[in-house]
Parts: sequence; C-alpha cells; structure tokens
Amino acid sequence: MLFRRSLYILLPVLLSILCTTFGVRLGEYSVHDDIAENGMPVSAPGGKNLSEAIRASSNVLRRQAEALRFAANIATYISEFDPRKDYQGKDFIKVDSDPRIHAYLRFDDLPAMQNIKQIMLVLMCTRKSKSGGVIYASKKKVEKGIIWENRLDEGTLQELVDIGRVELGQELEVDISNVISQGSESNSLSLVIKSTDGASGASYSKEDIRLIVKGDDDTHEGITTTTAPVVTHTTAVTKYSRGEGMWGKQVFNMKLIPIHSLVMPTNEILSYGTTPTGKRKNNLSYEVWNLGKGGGYHEQEAHILLEQRTNTDIFCSSMNIDPATGNAIIFGGDMRYPGSDHSSAYGNNKIRVFNYKTKEITMYPHGDMKYERWYGSSINLANGDIFVVGGRGAVEEGSPIPELWSSGEKIRQLNGAKIPAIAQSTNKHWWYPYTWQNSKGNIIIIMPFQKNSDCYRVDVNGDGSIDKIGTKPFKQHVRSPAIMFRTDQILTIDDTGLMWVANIANSNKIKWEEVNKLGYGRTNGSMAMLPDGRVIITGGCKDTDDAGIILEEAAKAAQIWDPMENEVFSGSSEKMARLYHSINLLMPNGMLLSAGGGTPGPVTNLNGQLFTPDYFYNEDQEVVTRPVIIDCPCNVKTSSKFTITVSNKSISKVTAIKSGAASHTRNFDTRWLQLNFTPNKDGTELEVESQDFNTMIAGLWMMYVLDSNGVPSEACLIGVNMGVKLDECNTS
Repeated sequence: MLFRRSLYILLPVLLSILCTTFGVRLGEYSVHDDIAENGMPVSAPGGKNLSEAIRASSNVLRRQAEALRFAANIATYISEFDPRKDYQGKDFIKVDSDPRIHAYLRFDDLPAMQNIKQIMLVLMCTRKSKSGGVIYASKKKVEKGIIWENRLDEGTLQELVDIGRVELGQELEVDISNVISQGSESNSLSLVIKSTDGASGASYSKEDIRLIVKGDDDTHEGITTTTAPVVTHTTAVTKYSRGEGMWGKQVFNMKLIPIHSLVMPTNEILSYGTTPTGKRKNNLSYEVWNLGKGGGYHEQEAHILLEQRTNTDIFCSSMNIDPATGNAIIFGGDMRYPGSDHSSAYGNNKIRVFNYKTKEITMYPHGDMKYERWYGSSINLANGDIFVVGGRGAVEEGSPIPELWSSGEKIRQLNGAKIPAIAQSTNKHWWYPYTWQNSKGNIIIIMPFQKNSDCYRVDVNGDGSIDKIGTKPFKQHVRSPAIMFRTDQILTIDDTGLMWVANIANSNKIKWEEVNKLGYGRTNGSMAMLPDGRVIITGGCKDTDDAGIILEEAAKAAQIWDPMENEVFSGSSEKMARLYHSINLLMPNGMLLSAGGGTPGPVTNLNGQLFTPDYFYNEDQEVVTRPVIIDCPCNVKTSSKFTITVSNKSISKVTAIKSGAASHTRNFDTRWLQLNFTPNKDGTELEVESQDFNTMIAGLWMMYVLDSNGVPSEACLIGVNMGVKLDECNTS
C-alpha cells in the first residue's frame, strides 16, 4: 500500500521526466475536441461549451490519472525503439529477408483499460520507409523469433487482425482499441508492419509512430510521442480567426482514389478514378457515398464500392448531370490500360451513363462520340445539352472539333468550330480546356497552356462557329485551378500565386484583372464555392516543377478568398498532401471534402478529410445553431417564384450552388448565385425568385439559407428545369 501511494505521488514527476525525454505531450484541449470523428461540429455534453463541460466533470482528474498511468507505461516501451539495430532484444526490429517485415513492436503487461475509451495508432510512412505497410495487431504475444526466423506465414497472419494500410508519404490514423482487452485485466499488444510491395530493409523510427490515449469522457487525456513541448492541463481553447476554419480529426478511408467526384440528386457522392488499391485499369470500380448515412472514419458502411462493367476505361474522363434524367453522363477516358494497344490513340470515344437510381454504369444507347477524348472538358448548357471539347486522341494530338450531346439523341459534331490551338500538336491545350457558358449563352474557352494562350467564343448553332476574342496575359501551368465565383466572373491563379479574374460577360473580349495574391502557386490544387459566396482553395503544389507533384512543396493550408472584401485568409493545414488527381467538393451540409491524390504518386491517397469552415462557430468558438430549411420544392423553373419554409426568422441570404464534377483542378459546372427573396410576416416563409435561363442553367443545384450571422443551413437539393421529378431533396 505504501508503495502504491508513493507511486501515485511520484507519478507526475516521473511522467514529466518521460515527457521531457521522449517528447510526450499531455492533455491539451482545443476546440477540435468539439468536432466529432467525421469532422462534423457537435455540441459538448448537455449542450455546454467545452469549458463548462470540463468544469462540470467531477471525475476528470481520476480519469486523467488513469490515462496518464497507461501513457507512462506506453512511453517506457516506446523509449526502447532502436531502428538502427536488428534483433538484439529490442521491441522494434528490422528484417531484411522474407517475409519482408518492416517493423515489430510489442507492449507487455499494459495496465487495465478501465476508464480508457480509445487508443489511436498514428503511423507516418516517410520516404525513408521505402514502401507502404500493412499493420497487423494481436492481443497475444507474438514472439520475435517467429518473425526473425521468417516463420510469419499465412497461418500466423490469420491469428493477427489487419487494422489498416499506409502508403508511402501517407499518414495513417487508426483505432486499435478493439485489440486491447476491456476491463480489469492487463494487456499484451503486438503490432507487426508488413511491406506492401515486398521491399526489404525498410523500417520505421520512433518519430514515425505515435499512440494517442483518450479518456472515457472523450477528452484527450493521453499522450502522443511527438517532439512538441510539454503542456499542462488546461481548459483554454484555440482562437480561430475569420476565414480559418478547421480540419476534421480523421483522415478517413475511401474505396478508391476519387479522381472524379460529383454530388447526385440522391444526396450521394459518385466518385471514380482507380481500382480499390489505387491502380489504373480497364475495368475500374466506382464508389457511391450515401451522405445520409454519415461520413468519415466511423461511417464506412456509407461508402459502397461497385464494379464498372462496361469494359471501357473512365480514367481521366469528364462527367456532367443530364438535366433530363438526373443521371451522370461520362465522356471519354483512357486507352492506356495494361495490355491495350494504344499505338494509334491515347483516349477513347465512349459515352456511359450512371443511373442515380439503380447505381449502375451502362453504355449510352445512342452511340459514341466521333473523337477520342482523354482529359477532355464537358459543360452543361442552359438548355440541358452538354458541350464536349478537347482531350487527347492520337498519341501526339488533341481532338480540336467540339461535339454537342443532347439527351436521348446521337451526339453531333460542330465541324465549323474547330479549335486552332488544340489542332496544334506542339502544346497541351487539349488538356481540360477552361470552358464556361456566359450569361449571353455563348461558350467561352480559354486555352490552359502557358502565357499568351488564345481565348475563343464558340456558337453551337448549326455546324458551329468560332472566333478568337483575346489572349491570357500570364504564365500558367495547365494544372492550375479555376472557378466561376460570380456570374461571368472566373477566378484563377498564375504560377506565382497571383490571383486573376476573367470577366467573360462581353462575348467579344475577355477583360482580365489581377486582384490579389496567395503567396505561392497551387499547381494541382482545387477551388470550390462556399454557401456564403467565398472561394476556398485547397491542395496542390507551391512549385510547377515536375508537373507539380513535389511532395516537399505540397500546399496543405486551406486558403479562403472573400471577393466582397478582396481578402485572402490562410487557415489550418490538412494532414495529407493533395497533389495530382486530388479534388475538393462542397457537400450539401456546407462542409468541404478534400480527397484523393496519386496514380501516379508520390502519394496514393485512398482517403479524404473534411474541412469545417469558420461559419460554424461564433466569436467565442462555440458551435452555432444553424438555420434549417424545413420544406422546399424539389423542382423549380428559371425566372419563377417558389416558397420555402425555414426555422429561423432572421434569414439574410438565399444562395444556390450548381452541382458540378470536380476533377483535375476543374469544376466547370459549379457556379454561385444569390437569389432574391421576400419573407412573410413572421419570417418563416420565404418567397424566392430563381434567376434567368442563361444564368441559373439547367441541372442540380444546392440551395442554402444564411442567417444574419452568415451561418448557412444544410442544402435543399433542387432540380432547375430538370425533366425528372426529384423525390427527396431536403438534406437537413
């Protein structure tokens, strides 16, 4: 008893020494503790804010002591890591021969799990690790000799639990609580990291592995083995400035790399791009994410993987929602799948249909395009047609003749609108040409390759026609993002990070204006519209060298541009490098999905992370109450009035954002509108006015209401001039 009392008296002192020695950080609270695992903001228990919840907890200190005792034991074992040596009695070893084990770590006689809610393993797979790994865990003691003598055969692996995979350059965060016995018994835990590609001699160091212990009141009362300074237990919250927002705690798994993503009429996200292992292949899979079932790390049942059976490759294609049916139409794609003969063509000319009701992808029954299009652009037009342009056909040539797709009809060629710049084989203007329809109904195309590239106006009537209307005045990598942030106003950035706005209202001449600067370029980055009309920029590379896939130059901070004030806010950083083949996408709930990247590398990100914009919090960093759209029509016409019912009497704005497909730094169909409205006497019913035919173009839109503090509701999904009646449109 005396020994036990002495132990508890000395525990804080010993723990402080451990923290100083091993870089352990203790019990630091922040507003992130008010964010659920899927990134969604939640209230503290009982509706209290974080500080009140902590003060109201009478047993926090007991729980903290339990967590810290557990943490101290773990820290002792972590201190024994020695990646420089092989098998010399250490708990961390490196194996240079079959079966290619990266690392072995064992904790013996860990304290009981009483009052411990969760243990998270965080593994960083750096370049020095040489390859990714599969992490196995076991409650049993897996003897080191079994691994060292190369006896970790399939039989032994069957006794272990596969808890996750980490790719080169990726950080994995995984819950390992289920492999720790709950209750009063002591524990043994064995972790084995096996190479994913058979590479030998790879290892992880103690700086690459962290364990986070959480108390049963869902606070961070444990440790991480980082080099951060020791912080005493505090109830202080992190101050967030306007525009910053925050990223969700978890990087959650997705079924593939979402190179292409689109919000569908069913409150689902369709994504495709690779196989489930992040490879490119002829028959690709695709994912349907049901947002109504949740999202993030703990909601994997919401992500469904389906097989694409058309025997055509949709890698690096383009897609749009057909306003007549609500289905997604997929144009072109790759011909360079393994075993194919692509000596005469790099792209394919196929058209497919994703049926949003049956979730199946089939071939379009009215024939293919005439021209192959790999990296081609496609946009919705006001009348519901889809304009398709560019893309790579032959090995060294683009496809310069546009085509016009009409629902239920054979696609037709616009031979009179041949794009001169794409016809040249010496450039990359075929690579997803910047394309929009302006408010006058004209199609404006801006060539993406380098400085002084041509700009065109295209008319789709008859055989089509084309006119040159200017040039782009700055140098820009073809993988630079752009977005229509206001009617006829396009935001893009040059290679140095200067922000430019193209005014395309005048169909005869584009007006260019340099408006601000980000501080660095964002090659392979993405832009999305927020419900309040601001632009958020994520991902990409600060450098254009090596096509913007330099891992060390990855731009991870979210940047938000407010066009009303012309101010740029730099916010917090996401965990992963989102480079080539990454996307961002505004979700109907007002959050942002940042996902994907890879194929080719340097990362293979079969995952996503959610960003919570600043409008979810008030000045005291408390989660705010959001307005709710109680009722709204699922289908509306342009230039008409319709009524919606809301929960909040102080609605200041009604906005609408068109659902567009995000891919390859582009999202041509998305655009932001502010809608006029008139409230009734008590303010709970609003008469809303839709905009005109060429401005609020046909298709699926996400409509939000914002209160007097700028807090948005969840979206109501409305079909504008759509031929199909939408069934369920209120996502709240």
